[in-house]
Amino acid sequence: MASRATHRRIKMKNTKLVEALMAILFVAGIGGSPALAQHAGHGAQSSSPQANQVAGTKKIKGRIVEIDRNSIAVETQQSGRTETVIFYLQPRTEIKGDLEAGANVVVKYREDDKIKFATSIEVKRAKRRTGSC
Repeated sequence: MASRATHRRIKMKNTKLVEALMAILFVAGIGGSPALAQHAGHGAQSSSPQANQVAGTKKIKGRIVEIDRNSIAVETQQSGRTETVIFYLQPRTEIKGDLEAGANVVVKYREDDKIKFATSIEVKRAKRRTGSC
């Protein structure tokens, strides 16, 4: 009969194996998401977003054009042209506000092998216009 320690080690190995497989599937783009397909090279991808380099974290402002459970597509203006940038969401991504298409956002992210992982997303309220009609 196996000891508790042996059962614990087997469970840990199985957990790590499942996590590794999930990470591979996530990076491979399994799931059929249009945003994931766009990241794979089937759409515009920003190579030089508005970025502030702070300890490996960058920041970009834009408007959400597509969102699913794994990623968010943000449209931004760069040098007079519109670009769409894909960010992958993780369980630890900090989200402030309601993410929905058309919302203006500030995305802080880190880049790993040209893949952008959102570390935080803040929804910005649209400025209200004041004036007489």
